[in-house]
Amino acid sequence: MNPRILAALLILAIHPASEPPPEDYLRAVVRVSAGLYHVDPSLACCIVEHESHWDLHAVGDNGAAVSLWQWHEESIRVALRDMGVTWNWEKNGDPRLSPWMSSLAACHALGENWAWWPTREVCEVYPGEACESCPEEVCEP
Repeated sequence: MNPRILAALLILAIHPASEPPPEDYLRAVVRVSAGLYHVDPSLACCIVEHESHWDLHAVGDNGAAVSLWQWHEESIRVALRDMGVTWNWEKNGDPRLSPWMSSLAACHALGENWAWWPTREVCEVYPGEACESCPEEVCEP
């Protein structure tokens, strides 16, 4: 594993679960996940910016889509299955609410060129600066 990605994972792992994560932490999670799946981090951050504005509690599509990536339950189940992940919903909770699991699944889906996010097309042309406030020591490739 790339030592920089390993260092980023270690830095990110120390955030206490009892506190809501700051936006910089969420940006770092998305950028590291994107790097693991060879996805342009600007594209991934742009999609999250448009889908949820970095709000872990965002709800859309009449309650069907939730959290950062606005995952639907069946869609994330398909992504996790394709990744080879067996997720215990009862024990581990909803993976859509986990910044790590939802971002890893999303970046896997993006890396496979699955077209689940309507904002992807716009973000590929105009990625913006959605990742710009991410700490350099964590987010720079």
